[in-house]
Amino acid sequence: MTRLLLLTLALAGCNSYSDAHIVSEITPSHFHYVAFADWASPPGNNWSEGRRLASLDDYMTQHRRCPLGYDITARNVTSEPGKGADVYTILYDVNCKIDARELPEITGK
Repeated sequence: MTRLLLLTLALAGCNSYSDAHIVSEITPSHFHYVAFADWASPPGNNWSEGRRLASLDDYMTQHRRCPLGYDITARNVTSEPGKGADVYTILYDVNCKIDARELPEITGK
């Protein structure tokens, strides 16, 4: 499986796991952005994290997501042991900022 992912990333022009990402929409204003880390771009490295966040910003701009901005409400790192190298999955929980005037009115009884 790891070799298939590496081959796919190489064919896509990616240099390592850290150049890839996956987006999973939960609602139009809430989604998960999944990035990857490896020995060349470890999850605890500030430069590497800045690169991943810049990639998230690029995604947001290219896909015109969250025009009022967004908040990362959680960041979870999991490792994938036994892959021959340190490979990590980093899941960012992202919520778009919403104009309160766009929210449905809630009326009480």
